Amino acid sequence: MTGKMENELGKVVIDNEVIATYAGSVAVECFGIVGMAAVNMKDGLVKLLKRDYLTHGINVDVDENNKITIDFHVIVAYGVSIETVADNLIHTVKYKVEEFTGMQIKKVNILVEGVRVIDEGGTVEVEVSTINAAVFAKMFLAGAKNLEAKKEWINELNVFPVPDGDTGTNMSMTIMSAAKAVSELENPTMKELAKAISSGSLRGARGNSGVILSQLLRGFTKEMSHVSEITVETLAVATQRATETAYKAVMKPKKGTILTVAKGVSDKAAEVAGNVTDLEEALSVIIDYAEEVLAKTPEMLPVLKEAGVVDSGGQGLVVVLRGMLDALTGKVTDFTITEPNAEFKSGSSMPGKGAAIEDVDIKFGYCTEFIIMLEKSFDEKTEADFKAFLSSIGDSIVCVNLDDI
Repeated sequence: MTGKMENELGKVVIDNEVIATYAGSVAVECFGIVGMAAVNMKDGLVKLLKRDYLTHGINVDVDENNKITIDFHVIVAYGVSIETVADNLIHTVKYKVEEFTGMQIKKVNILVEGVRVIDEGGTVEVEVSTINAAVFAKMFLAGAKNLEAKKEWINELNVFPVPDGDTGTNMSMTIMSAAKAVSELENPTMKELAKAISSGSLRGARGNSGVILSQLLRGFTKEMSHVSEITVETLAVATQRATETAYKAVMKPKKGTILTVAKGVSDKAAEVAGNVTDLEEALSVIIDYAEEVLAKTPEMLPVLKEAGVVDSGGQGLVVVLRGMLDALTGKVTDFTITEPNAEFKSGSSMPGKGAAIEDVDIKFGYCTEFIIMLEKSFDEKTEADFKAFLSSIGDSIVCVNLDDI
């Protein structure tokens, strides 16, 4: 419910978000309160929320009698008395919110999620130097959901290798297949999580962009599976492995595509690893650079410049990374995975038209994916011969050899 006030002249309805925003602003000014904590991250990481996202650490409920209950998920300063801090917070919030809304506070619940050390200058040093499997799972799910939400926009950018407006859909179906596998895991280890992402994305891969995305994920998770926590150094090594794996799968790599953006990510990650240990800072710098590289793709691929767009696959990759960062910073706290629309599952829908370009010469008009279950060893010579055969009957080929597939 929302808060309501009514008289003979009309009524005022106060949204719960408004109450949460005001209560959060009051709370962070109270003695001993460092800030709000990301509510749904506590099982893997207690994340201090920035002021713009304070409401993610607050729950507000208004009952049928128009009385307010507020739950605060807080981080307190080291060395203070929690009892004193809580008592001050409750009384201050009660007075301020009742004055602000004209409504009565029924209850204030305080959940202390973490503690931070404040230096002599009064600032809080918060660094995320490691990410465990629980946190990375949430980050991956957030990245997948962000791509799913923006797939139609990415479809409209699609002009290469074929302007068929399906890059967003294909990448989304690929990563959502992996996300479904991840969401079914309970308390996974990093190795189990890596396997779910790698296998799920390959088996659900659609189109060139989807298969390339699956190979980026495959390369990244190969490195990730060997550690229990991810650091900035791990990130650098894993992104390098991701780029190498994706390039190897594409028979004729082109500049100005998702591969170029991926290489930008791995290059910047290697550079950052030498002087940054905070993963939030590192990811932010890496993603900003990826967007710079993405913005230059029209200069590398004439067909993009002609259409006035950036590369759709590269944009999809940036969208995934941005969603992951949003989860780490606490901006996103919903990691629920839902089934894609039925028409997308069947592959019968073409949701986008792609960017408008003229005089397109398409020799092979169909995008085809198939999985071959191997019954014998698939050595390098056999793989080379098979790729040569594929090149004789199609183009823009991505070929992947994984275990028994």
